[in-house]
Amino acid sequence: MKIKVLFGLFTFSSVFLGGWAMSATVLTDMQSQREQAYKSYQQGNYKDAYDGYRKLALDPNDDLRLAGGDLSMATSCLQSLNRADEIDEFREAVVDVHKNNWRLLQAAASNYLNDQHYGFIVAGKFYRGNKRGGGNWVNTNDRDRIRALQLMVQAMPLAQKDDDHREGGAFFLSLADMLLANRRGEEAWRLQYLSDLKTLPDYEPGWGNYRETRGAPVDADGKPVFHTIPKNFETSESDGQRWRWCLQKAVEFDAGLVDNARKQFADF
Repeated sequence: MKIKVLFGLFTFSSVFLGGWAMSATVLTDMQSQREQAYKSYQQGNYKDAYDGYRKLALDPNDDLRLAGGDLSMATSCLQSLNRADEIDEFREAVVDVHKNNWRLLQAAASNYLNDQHYGFIVAGKFYRGNKRGGGNWVNTNDRDRIRALQLMVQAMPLAQKDDDHREGGAFFLSLADMLLANRRGEEAWRLQYLSDLKTLPDYEPGWGNYRETRGAPVDADGKPVFHTIPKNFETSESDGQRWRWCLQKAVEFDAGLVDNARKQFADF
């Protein structure tokens, strides 16, 4: 019996250590690929760099903390190659592979907000960026904003379960900032509305850079609307309440962010 137990322990240890060694080897190989891709990028060999970063980003074993950077570098390569019309399909493919990695989802959300918010529709298909041959010119300002928020909401429960509360706090501060996108200053009145996060807005004709100024939002008595803090994100009645809740949540996760949260509220 003792021999069987010892043999079982030996077998388990061998499998465990073997798996660990294999995992470590895979990560080492991927880091080598990443370094080579970055070297190609620095040399202006964007095609080789993209191929390297694409392979990394679409690998389900990609490092949880580095996958977002691989996505960002890959999309940067596509832009340098004038292949911006490939970014959306690639980005969503990466999101599908890493749907349980909240850091990647956050990186994808930022990627949407930092992308070119225009393109052409040709034969019913959207092509981001400039395109030869013409087509119907459209902008994606609202569409990209909503898609970014969808990804952040998808990432939210995963971020809340993470043991790294400092990064969790930074996540909620980032979400608060995304809710303010195109909602600052003269367009702060837009925070009174509750954005529909279930349906993506359609592409809009033109550049979409117009600004509708209505001044600071006020209630029926003419008092400024500062937005109350709801019980949770789901029960928010406006984007303003979602924003206030995220600021509060950021501080709950990391008390060191209290000054940042207060400054964002004071700036508003």
